[in-house]
Amino acid sequence: MKKLLKALKRARKATQHTSRQAAVEAWVRDVTALYRQIEAWIRKAKIGEDLAAFSRQSAPLSEDRYGDYECDELHLLLAGVRVRFVPVGLEIIGCTGRVDVIHGPRKYLLLRDAGSKWTVLSSCDRFTPRRALTADVLEGVLLFMVEDRLEQLANNEEDR
Repeated sequence: MKKLLKALKRARKATQHTSRQAAVEAWVRDVTALYRQIEAWIRKAKIGEDLAAFSRQSAPLSEDRYGDYECDELHLLLAGVRVRFVPVGLEIIGCTGRVDVIHGPRKYLLLRDAGSKWTVLSSCDRFTPRRALTADVLEGVLLFMVEDRLEQLANNEEDR
């Protein structure tokens, strides 16, 4: 029975590794699809390349359960303001993954649910219910991120 026990333990370990690897691959796919959707919404709004530019950068992640892996960050340059979409990981309480939307001290959380749907939560007001991520909700998030810069540009126009 010792050989059987040893073989079963090896099989369990291999299965766990495979399922963890599959979970990471699904996470990276969902994050990539999220970024494509964000880019599509911005392009559909006909925001020109002079006002919105995209780039991606590989980011290393390390989680106790899933080990080390890489997932892209999305960098969005809006009227000179850099907004970063930074994957946090899979091991997040209350969801199946999180991407932070960051500009300076401002931050929103994009939370993936079990059905690979994304919701938005303000990091400042966690008592407000999550909202499904839509083009309109993303617009509100991005306006919040760049409002200081937009006010500055408007003031410069008034001074002329």
